[in-house]
Amino acid sequence: MKPDPTLFVPPAETVGQLTQRIKECLETGFSEVNVIGEISGLTLAASGHCYFTLKDETAALRCVLWRRQATMFARLLAEGHSVEAAGELSVYAPRGEYQLVVRGLKPAGAGLLWQRFLAVRAKLEAEGLFAAERKRPLPRRPRRIALITSPAGDAIHDVLRTLRQRAPLVEIVLLPTLVQGAEAPAQMVAALALLGEAAARLGIEAALLVRGGGSPEDLMAYNDEALARAIAASPVPIVSGVGHEADVSIADLVADVRAPTPTGAAMLLSQGWTELPLELDLLARRLQRALRERLLTENQRLDRLQLRLTHPAARLSEARRRLEGLHARLTAAQRRTLAESRLRLDALHRRLAAARPTLAGHRARLDAFAQRLPRAAAQAIEAQHRRIERLADRLEALDPKAVLERGYVLVSDTAGQVLTSTGQLAERQDIRLEFHDGRAMAEVVGVEKSD
Repeated sequence: MKPDPTLFVPPAETVGQLTQRIKECLETGFSEVNVIGEISGLTLAASGHCYFTLKDETAALRCVLWRRQATMFARLLAEGHSVEAAGELSVYAPRGEYQLVVRGLKPAGAGLLWQRFLAVRAKLEAEGLFAAERKRPLPRRPRRIALITSPAGDAIHDVLRTLRQRAPLVEIVLLPTLVQGAEAPAQMVAALALLGEAAARLGIEAALLVRGGGSPEDLMAYNDEALARAIAASPVPIVSGVGHEADVSIADLVADVRAPTPTGAAMLLSQGWTELPLELDLLARRLQRALRERLLTENQRLDRLQLRLTHPAARLSEARRRLEGLHARLTAAQRRTLAESRLRLDALHRRLAAARPTLAGHRARLDAFAQRLPRAAAQAIEAQHRRIERLADRLEALDPKAVLERGYVLVSDTAGQVLTSTGQLAERQDIRLEFHDGRAMAEVVGVEKSD
Protein backbone atom coordinates (compact mmCIF):
# COMPACT_ATOMS: atom_id res chain seq x y z
CA MET A 1 0.00 0.00 0.00
CA LYS A 2 1.44 3.38 -1.01
CA PRO A 3 1.18 6.39 1.32
CA ASP A 4 -1.22 9.17 0.37
CA PRO A 5 0.98 11.90 -1.20
CA THR A 6 -1.44 14.61 -0.05
CA LEU A 7 -0.52 13.89 3.56
CA PHE A 8 3.13 14.79 3.09
CA VAL A 9 3.11 18.34 1.78
CA PRO A 10 6.59 19.91 2.04
CA PRO A 11 8.29 21.40 3.80
CA ALA A 12 8.47 18.94 6.78
CA GLU A 13 9.43 20.10 10.31
CA THR A 14 11.68 18.56 12.88
CA VAL A 15 10.29 17.57 16.30
CA GLY A 16 12.10 20.52 17.85
CA GLN A 17 10.63 22.95 15.31
CA LEU A 18 7.09 21.64 15.89
CA THR A 19 7.55 21.75 19.67
CA GLN A 20 8.82 25.33 19.41
CA ARG A 21 5.73 26.36 17.45
CA ILE A 22 3.47 24.70 20.04
CA LYS A 23 5.42 26.42 22.83
CA GLU A 24 4.96 29.81 21.16
CA CYS A 25 1.25 29.19 20.70
CA LEU A 26 0.74 28.15 24.32
CA GLU A 27 2.82 30.95 25.77
CA THR A 28 1.01 33.47 23.55
CA GLY A 29 -2.51 32.11 23.93
CA PHE A 30 -2.25 31.16 27.64
CA SER A 31 0.09 33.79 28.98
CA GLU A 32 -2.16 34.47 31.94
CA VAL A 33 -4.16 31.61 33.49
CA ASN A 34 -5.69 30.99 36.90
CA VAL A 35 -6.39 27.35 37.83
CA ILE A 36 -7.75 25.67 40.97
CA GLY A 37 -6.61 22.18 41.92
CA GLU A 38 -5.24 19.95 44.63
CA ILE A 39 -1.46 19.72 45.16
CA SER A 40 -0.06 16.24 44.58
CA GLY A 41 3.42 14.74 44.02
CA LEU A 42 5.14 17.71 45.67
CA THR A 43 8.92 17.67 45.08
CA LEU A 44 11.49 20.21 46.24
CA ALA A 45 14.64 20.03 44.09
CA ALA A 46 18.15 20.67 45.38
CA SER A 47 18.19 23.83 43.27
CA GLY A 48 15.30 25.22 45.33
CA HIS A 49 12.75 24.92 42.51
CA CYS A 50 9.48 23.20 43.38
CA TYR A 51 7.61 20.73 41.18
CA PHE A 52 4.08 19.43 41.77
CA THR A 53 0.85 18.45 40.02
CA LEU A 54 -2.51 20.17 40.30
CA LYS A 55 -5.32 17.61 40.12
CA ASP A 56 -9.05 17.37 40.25
CA GLU A 57 -11.35 14.41 39.66
CA THR A 58 -10.94 14.52 35.86
CA ALA A 59 -7.46 15.82 34.96
CA ALA A 60 -3.94 16.68 36.11
CA LEU A 61 -1.63 19.59 35.26
CA ARG A 62 2.13 19.66 35.87
CA CYS A 63 3.41 22.81 37.56
CA VAL A 64 6.77 24.39 38.33
CA LEU A 65 7.48 27.06 40.93
CA TRP A 66 10.89 28.68 40.61
CA ARG A 67 13.06 29.06 43.69
CA ARG A 68 12.11 32.66 44.47
CA GLN A 69 8.38 32.00 44.30
CA ALA A 70 8.79 28.68 46.13
CA THR A 71 10.29 30.56 49.07
CA MET A 72 7.49 33.11 49.04
CA PHE A 73 4.66 30.55 49.02
CA ALA A 74 6.28 27.75 51.08
CA ARG A 75 3.49 27.77 53.69
CA LEU A 76 0.91 26.89 51.01
CA LEU A 77 2.88 23.98 49.59
CA ALA A 78 1.58 20.74 51.13
CA GLU A 79 0.19 17.49 49.79
CA GLY A 80 -3.61 17.56 49.50
CA HIS A 81 -3.95 21.34 49.81
CA SER A 82 -6.34 22.98 47.38
CA VAL A 83 -4.81 26.14 45.89
CA GLU A 84 -5.45 28.67 43.15
CA ALA A 85 -2.36 29.05 40.96
CA ALA A 86 -1.70 32.00 38.65
CA GLY A 87 0.85 31.77 35.88
CA GLU A 88 1.45 30.96 32.24
CA LEU A 89 1.49 27.77 30.22
CA SER A 90 4.79 26.67 28.74
CA VAL A 91 6.28 23.61 27.07
CA TYR A 92 9.22 21.63 28.48
CA ALA A 93 10.77 20.72 25.14
CA PRO A 94 13.04 17.76 26.20
CA ARG A 95 9.98 15.72 27.20
CA GLY A 96 7.39 17.40 25.01
CA GLU A 97 5.23 18.16 28.05
CA TYR A 98 3.30 21.28 28.79
CA GLN A 99 3.36 22.74 32.27
CA LEU A 100 2.15 25.73 34.25
CA VAL A 101 4.89 28.12 35.33
CA VAL A 102 3.39 29.39 38.56
CA ARG A 103 3.85 33.09 39.48
CA GLY A 104 1.47 33.19 42.43
CA LEU A 105 -0.48 30.94 44.84
CA LYS A 106 -3.32 31.41 47.24
CA PRO A 107 -5.39 28.90 49.28
CA ALA A 108 -8.63 27.61 47.76
CA GLY A 109 -9.96 25.52 50.68
CA ALA A 110 -9.37 21.87 51.47
CA GLY A 111 -8.78 19.47 48.57
CA LEU A 112 -11.48 17.10 47.38
CA LEU A 113 -9.48 14.00 48.28
CA TRP A 114 -8.71 15.42 51.71
CA GLN A 115 -12.37 16.32 52.24
CA ARG A 116 -13.44 12.81 51.33
CA PHE A 117 -10.81 11.36 53.71
CA LEU A 118 -12.04 13.55 56.58
CA ALA A 119 -15.66 12.61 55.96
CA VAL A 120 -15.00 8.86 55.99
CA ARG A 121 -12.75 9.16 59.04
CA ALA A 122 -15.38 11.13 60.99
CA LYS A 123 -18.12 8.62 60.11
CA LEU A 124 -16.14 5.52 61.10
CA GLU A 125 -14.75 7.17 64.24
CA ALA A 126 -18.29 7.97 65.37
CA GLU A 127 -19.19 4.29 64.92
CA GLY A 128 -16.25 3.25 67.16
CA LEU A 129 -14.19 1.46 64.49
CA PHE A 130 -11.03 3.26 65.64
CA ALA A 131 -11.59 2.61 69.37
CA ALA A 132 -8.66 1.09 71.20
CA GLU A 133 -10.85 -1.37 73.12
CA ARG A 134 -11.88 -3.16 69.93
CA LYS A 135 -8.28 -3.64 68.78
CA ARG A 136 -7.02 -7.20 69.24
CA PRO A 137 -3.54 -8.18 70.44
CA LEU A 138 -1.22 -9.85 67.97
CA PRO A 139 -0.40 -13.54 68.45
CA ARG A 140 2.91 -13.96 70.25
CA ARG A 141 4.43 -16.39 67.78
CA PRO A 142 2.13 -17.03 64.82
CA ARG A 143 2.86 -20.15 62.77
CA ARG A 144 0.80 -19.13 59.69
CA ILE A 145 -0.16 -15.63 58.49
CA ALA A 146 -1.90 -14.12 55.47
CA LEU A 147 -0.25 -11.48 53.27
CA ILE A 148 -2.62 -9.15 51.38
CA THR A 149 -0.69 -7.14 48.81
CA SER A 150 0.32 -6.95 45.17
CA PRO A 151 2.56 -9.82 44.05
CA ALA A 152 4.35 -7.38 41.71
CA GLY A 153 5.17 -4.61 44.20
CA ASP A 154 8.24 -3.94 46.31
CA ALA A 155 6.33 -4.45 49.57
CA ILE A 156 5.99 -8.21 49.13
CA HIS A 157 9.77 -8.60 48.72
CA ASP A 158 10.45 -6.48 51.81
CA VAL A 159 7.99 -8.49 53.89
CA LEU A 160 9.21 -11.90 52.68
CA ARG A 161 12.86 -10.95 53.24
CA THR A 162 12.13 -9.67 56.75
CA LEU A 163 10.14 -12.75 57.77
CA ARG A 164 12.71 -15.09 56.24
CA GLN A 165 15.45 -13.46 58.33
CA ARG A 166 13.51 -13.05 61.61
CA ALA A 167 10.97 -15.90 61.62
CA PRO A 168 11.78 -18.58 59.02
CA LEU A 169 9.27 -21.02 60.58
CA VAL A 170 6.29 -18.77 59.78
CA GLU A 171 4.18 -19.99 56.84
CA ILE A 172 2.76 -17.27 54.56
CA VAL A 173 -0.51 -17.50 52.63
CA LEU A 174 -0.53 -14.88 49.85
CA LEU A 175 -3.84 -13.25 48.95
CA PRO A 176 -2.91 -11.24 45.82
CA THR A 177 -4.71 -8.00 45.07
CA LEU A 178 -4.32 -4.62 43.41
CA VAL A 179 -3.04 -1.90 45.76
CA GLN A 180 -4.02 1.22 43.83
CA GLY A 181 -6.57 2.29 41.25
CA ALA A 182 -10.33 2.20 41.10
CA GLU A 183 -10.57 -1.61 41.37
CA ALA A 184 -8.13 -1.97 44.27
CA PRO A 185 -10.61 -1.47 47.18
CA ALA A 186 -13.01 -4.11 45.85
CA GLN A 187 -10.20 -6.61 45.35
CA MET A 188 -8.87 -6.04 48.87
CA VAL A 189 -12.38 -6.44 50.32
CA ALA A 190 -12.69 -9.74 48.38
CA ALA A 191 -9.30 -10.89 49.75
CA LEU A 192 -10.42 -10.12 53.32
CA ALA A 193 -13.66 -12.03 52.72
CA LEU A 194 -11.63 -15.02 51.53
CA LEU A 195 -9.48 -14.67 54.65
CA GLY A 196 -12.61 -14.80 56.81
CA GLU A 197 -13.73 -18.03 55.14
CA ALA A 198 -10.34 -19.80 55.27
CA ALA A 199 -8.71 -18.51 58.48
CA ALA A 200 -10.05 -21.21 60.79
CA ARG A 201 -9.63 -24.00 58.26
CA LEU A 202 -6.03 -23.08 57.35
CA GLY A 203 -4.98 -22.04 60.86
CA ILE A 204 -4.19 -18.45 59.88
CA GLU A 205 -3.52 -16.44 63.05
CA ALA A 206 -2.96 -12.89 61.69
CA ALA A 207 -2.76 -10.93 58.42
CA LEU A 208 -0.53 -8.24 56.91
CA LEU A 209 -2.17 -5.54 54.74
CA VAL A 210 0.77 -3.75 53.07
CA ARG A 211 1.94 -1.71 50.12
CA GLY A 212 4.90 0.57 49.40
CA GLY A 213 4.96 4.35 49.35
CA GLY A 214 3.26 6.58 46.81
CA SER A 215 1.39 9.81 46.31
CA PRO A 216 -1.85 10.49 48.22
CA GLU A 217 -3.75 9.54 45.06
CA ASP A 218 -1.92 6.20 44.93
CA LEU A 219 -2.90 5.49 48.56
CA MET A 220 -6.55 6.52 48.16
CA ALA A 221 -7.61 2.88 47.86
CA TYR A 222 -6.78 2.45 51.57
CA ASN A 223 -9.20 5.23 52.52
CA ASP A 224 -12.17 3.29 51.17
CA GLU A 225 -15.07 2.86 53.63
CA ALA A 226 -15.93 -0.69 52.49
CA LEU A 227 -12.29 -1.74 52.98
CA ALA A 228 -12.28 -0.26 56.49
CA ARG A 229 -15.39 -2.25 57.43
CA ALA A 230 -13.89 -5.44 55.98
CA ILE A 231 -10.75 -4.93 58.11
CA ALA A 232 -12.89 -4.43 61.23
CA ALA A 233 -14.82 -7.64 60.45
CA SER A 234 -11.70 -9.77 59.97
CA PRO A 235 -11.63 -12.89 62.20
CA VAL A 236 -7.89 -12.47 62.82
CA PRO A 237 -5.85 -9.40 63.83
CA ILE A 238 -4.77 -7.16 60.94
CA VAL A 239 -1.42 -5.34 60.83
CA SER A 240 -1.37 -2.47 58.31
CA GLY A 241 1.81 -1.21 56.72
CA VAL A 242 0.76 1.26 54.04
CA GLY A 243 3.22 3.70 52.47
CA HIS A 244 5.74 5.50 54.65
CA GLU A 245 5.61 6.58 58.28
CA ALA A 246 4.06 9.97 57.42
CA ASP A 247 1.22 8.36 55.44
CA VAL A 248 -1.84 7.64 57.59
CA SER A 249 -4.82 6.01 55.90
CA ILE A 250 -8.26 4.93 57.07
CA ALA A 251 -6.99 1.33 56.87
CA ASP A 252 -4.22 2.23 59.34
CA LEU A 253 -6.73 3.70 61.79
CA VAL A 254 -9.10 0.71 61.77
CA ALA A 255 -6.41 -2.01 61.72
CA ASP A 256 -5.57 -3.74 65.00
CA VAL A 257 -1.96 -2.54 64.77
CA ARG A 258 -0.48 0.11 62.47
CA ALA A 259 3.14 -0.14 61.31
CA PRO A 260 5.02 2.71 59.60
CA THR A 261 6.12 0.57 56.62
CA PRO A 262 5.62 -2.94 55.20
CA THR A 263 8.96 -3.94 56.70
CA GLY A 264 7.84 -2.55 60.06
CA ALA A 265 4.63 -4.60 59.85
CA ALA A 266 6.60 -7.80 59.26
CA MET A 267 8.90 -6.92 62.17
CA LEU A 268 5.92 -6.38 64.52
CA LEU A 269 4.38 -9.73 63.63
CA SER A 270 7.70 -11.59 64.02
CA GLN A 271 8.79 -9.86 67.23
CA GLY A 272 7.93 -12.85 69.40
CA TRP A 273 10.08 -15.18 67.27
CA THR A 274 13.12 -12.90 67.51
CA GLU A 275 12.73 -12.76 71.31
CA LEU A 276 12.45 -16.55 71.59
CA PRO A 277 16.23 -17.23 71.96
CA LEU A 278 16.45 -14.63 74.74
CA GLU A 279 13.41 -16.10 76.51
CA LEU A 280 14.82 -19.63 76.19
CA ASP A 281 18.15 -18.45 77.58
CA LEU A 282 16.35 -16.77 80.50
CA LEU A 283 14.32 -19.91 81.17
CA ALA A 284 17.48 -22.02 81.03
CA ARG A 285 19.18 -19.78 83.58
CA ARG A 286 16.11 -19.88 85.83
CA LEU A 287 15.98 -23.68 85.52
CA GLN A 288 19.67 -24.00 86.39
CA ARG A 289 19.21 -21.74 89.40
CA ALA A 290 16.16 -23.75 90.54
CA LEU A 291 18.09 -27.02 90.13
CA ARG A 292 21.02 -25.68 92.15
CA GLU A 293 18.68 -24.54 94.91
CA ARG A 294 16.87 -27.90 94.86
CA LEU A 295 20.15 -29.83 95.04
CA LEU A 296 21.33 -27.66 97.92
CA THR A 297 18.04 -28.22 99.77
CA GLU A 298 18.14 -31.97 99.19
CA ASN A 299 21.80 -32.19 100.25
CA GLN A 300 20.97 -30.36 103.48
CA ARG A 301 18.01 -32.67 104.04
CA LEU A 302 20.25 -35.70 103.42
CA ASP A 303 22.78 -34.38 105.92
CA ARG A 304 20.06 -34.02 108.53
CA LEU A 305 18.81 -37.56 107.85
CA GLN A 306 22.34 -38.95 108.06
CA LEU A 307 22.76 -37.32 111.46
CA ARG A 308 19.58 -39.06 112.62
CA LEU A 309 20.46 -42.42 111.01
CA THR A 310 22.39 -45.03 113.03
CA HIS A 311 24.57 -47.22 110.83
CA PRO A 312 24.24 -51.03 111.33
CA ALA A 313 27.97 -51.17 112.11
CA ALA A 314 27.45 -48.66 114.92
CA ARG A 315 24.60 -50.76 116.27
CA LEU A 316 26.81 -53.87 116.13
CA SER A 317 29.61 -52.05 117.94
CA GLU A 318 27.19 -50.98 120.66
CA ALA A 319 25.93 -54.57 121.00
CA ARG A 320 29.51 -55.81 121.33
CA ARG A 321 30.22 -53.26 124.03
CA ARG A 322 27.13 -54.41 125.89
CA LEU A 323 28.22 -58.06 125.49
CA GLU A 324 31.66 -57.27 126.84
CA GLY A 325 30.05 -55.50 129.80
CA LEU A 326 27.85 -58.52 130.47
CA HIS A 327 30.88 -60.82 130.24
CA ALA A 328 32.80 -58.68 132.71
CA ARG A 329 29.82 -58.61 135.09
CA LEU A 330 29.44 -62.41 134.77
CA THR A 331 33.11 -63.01 135.49
CA ALA A 332 32.95 -60.72 138.51
CA ALA A 333 29.83 -62.52 139.74
CA GLN A 334 31.56 -65.89 139.40
CA ARG A 335 34.57 -64.67 141.34
CA ARG A 336 32.31 -63.17 143.96
CA THR A 337 30.35 -66.45 144.23
CA LEU A 338 33.59 -68.44 144.57
CA ALA A 339 34.86 -66.10 147.25
CA GLU A 340 31.59 -66.33 149.12
CA SER A 341 31.70 -70.12 148.85
CA ARG A 342 35.21 -70.16 150.30
CA LEU A 343 34.06 -67.92 153.14
CA ARG A 344 31.15 -70.25 153.86
CA LEU A 345 33.54 -73.20 153.72
CA ASP A 346 35.86 -71.53 156.21
CA ALA A 347 32.88 -70.86 158.45
CA LEU A 348 31.89 -74.49 158.23
CA HIS A 349 35.46 -75.51 159.10
CA ARG A 350 35.31 -73.31 162.12
CA ARG A 351 31.91 -74.64 163.15
CA LEU A 352 33.20 -78.13 162.60
CA ALA A 353 36.19 -77.52 164.73
CA ALA A 354 34.02 -75.99 167.41
CA ALA A 355 31.59 -78.90 167.43
CA ARG A 356 34.47 -81.36 167.49
CA PRO A 357 32.77 -83.99 165.40
CA THR A 358 34.26 -87.28 164.62
CA LEU A 359 37.44 -86.21 162.94
CA ALA A 360 37.70 -88.98 160.39
CA GLY A 361 34.13 -88.76 159.20
CA HIS A 362 34.07 -85.01 159.00
CA ARG A 363 37.44 -84.98 157.31
CA ALA A 364 36.25 -87.43 154.72
CA ARG A 365 33.22 -85.31 154.11
CA LEU A 366 35.37 -82.23 154.02
CA ASP A 367 37.73 -83.82 151.53
CA ALA A 368 34.76 -84.79 149.38
CA PHE A 369 33.47 -81.22 149.55
CA ALA A 370 36.91 -79.91 148.75
CA GLN A 371 37.13 -82.16 145.69
CA ARG A 372 33.61 -81.37 144.50
CA LEU A 373 33.77 -77.61 145.02
CA PRO A 374 36.52 -76.74 142.45
CA ARG A 375 34.92 -79.09 139.96
CA ALA A 376 31.51 -77.58 140.53
CA ALA A 377 32.94 -74.09 140.23
CA ALA A 378 34.80 -75.02 137.05
CA GLN A 379 31.64 -76.55 135.63
CA ALA A 380 29.66 -73.44 136.53
CA ILE A 381 32.29 -71.24 134.93
CA GLU A 382 32.38 -73.48 131.85
CA ALA A 383 28.60 -73.36 131.59
CA GLN A 384 28.65 -69.57 131.78
CA HIS A 385 31.38 -69.44 129.10
CA ARG A 386 29.31 -71.66 126.80
CA ARG A 387 26.29 -69.45 127.42
CA ILE A 388 28.34 -66.37 126.61
CA GLU A 389 29.62 -68.01 123.39
CA ARG A 390 26.09 -68.93 122.39
CA LEU A 391 25.00 -65.37 122.99
CA ALA A 392 27.96 -64.12 120.96
CA ASP A 393 27.09 -66.51 118.10
CA ARG A 394 23.48 -65.33 118.18
CA LEU A 395 24.58 -61.72 118.28
CA GLU A 396 26.92 -62.25 115.35
CA ALA A 397 24.13 -64.01 113.45
CA LEU A 398 21.98 -60.95 114.02
CA ASP A 399 24.73 -58.61 112.79
CA PRO A 400 23.15 -56.78 109.74
CA LYS A 401 26.55 -56.39 108.10
CA ALA A 402 27.16 -60.13 108.23
CA VAL A 403 23.77 -60.70 106.64
CA LEU A 404 24.55 -58.11 103.96
CA GLU A 405 27.87 -59.85 103.18
CA ARG A 406 25.93 -63.01 102.39
CA GLY A 407 24.15 -61.18 99.54
CA TYR A 408 21.17 -59.74 101.38
CA VAL A 409 20.14 -56.09 100.97
CA LEU A 410 18.66 -53.72 103.55
CA VAL A 411 15.72 -51.84 101.94
CA SER A 412 14.44 -48.54 103.29
CA ASP A 413 12.48 -45.56 102.02
CA THR A 414 13.97 -42.11 101.42
CA ALA A 415 13.19 -41.14 105.02
CA GLY A 416 15.32 -44.04 106.39
CA GLN A 417 12.37 -46.26 107.46
CA VAL A 418 13.27 -49.96 106.97
CA LEU A 419 10.82 -51.72 104.60
CA THR A 420 10.00 -55.35 105.49
CA SER A 421 6.85 -56.05 103.45
CA THR A 422 5.61 -55.58 99.89
CA GLY A 423 2.63 -53.82 101.43
CA GLN A 424 4.95 -50.89 102.21
CA LEU A 425 5.86 -50.49 98.53
CA ALA A 426 4.16 -48.61 95.71
CA GLU A 427 4.94 -48.29 92.02
CA ARG A 428 7.38 -45.49 91.08
CA GLN A 429 8.38 -45.18 94.75
CA ASP A 430 12.00 -44.15 95.40
CA ILE A 431 13.82 -46.61 97.73
CA ARG A 432 17.35 -46.92 99.20
CA LEU A 433 19.31 -50.21 98.96
CA GLU A 434 21.97 -50.80 101.64
CA PHE A 435 24.76 -53.26 100.62
CA HIS A 436 27.62 -54.38 102.83
CA ASP A 437 30.00 -52.05 100.95
CA GLY A 438 27.76 -49.08 100.05
CA ARG A 439 24.30 -47.95 99.09
CA ALA A 440 22.23 -47.28 95.94
CA MET A 441 18.99 -45.50 95.01
CA ALA A 442 16.27 -47.35 93.05
CA GLU A 443 12.68 -46.95 91.83
CA VAL A 444 9.91 -49.56 92.22
CA VAL A 445 8.59 -50.54 88.77
CA GLY A 446 6.19 -53.23 90.04
CA VAL A 447 5.08 -55.12 93.18
CA GLU A 448 4.30 -58.86 93.37
CA LYS A 449 2.90 -60.33 96.56
CA SER A 450 3.46 -64.00 97.33
CA ASP A 451 0.49 -66.25 98.05
